[in-house]
Amino acid sequence: MRPQVVISGPLFLLVAGGLFAAGAEPTTSAERTRFFETEIQPILQAHCISCHGGEKTRSGLNLTSREGLLKGGERGPAVSLDKPDDSLLLKAVNQHDELKMPPKGKLAQAQIDTLARWVRMGAPWSEGTSARRHGPPP
Repeated sequence: MRPQVVISGPLFLLVAGGLFAAGAEPTTSAERTRFFETEIQPILQAHCISCHGGEKTRSGLNLTSREGLLKGGERGPAVSLDKPDDSLLLKAVNQHDELKMPPKGKLAQAQIDTLARWVRMGAPWSEGTSARRHGPPP
């Protein structure tokens, strides 16, 4: 009989985060939620929410909810579920056209790749979760 190993708590999140980073695609609803919470939400909070969150948003784009992401701003939806690779969000973070986000410098390639994986899987978002700005407005 093989011994069973049970991983829970912070160690589980560390292992799960490592699996996501290694390229294993989250398939269950719980895995997709965990992917959003551990991989995507921190990127949005650190690099996007200061300008695209709260009551006053630049270019009318609010990235504090999936609805805001799909509704988009003045340029249209930030994410295209039909053509994910054509999403404005990915164009902006790759800084290929005139749209260059975040404006203070390009994200690390690993972060861009993580956002692209998320968009391609349909931009899952944790039910009842919103990305929020931390600290004072910029």
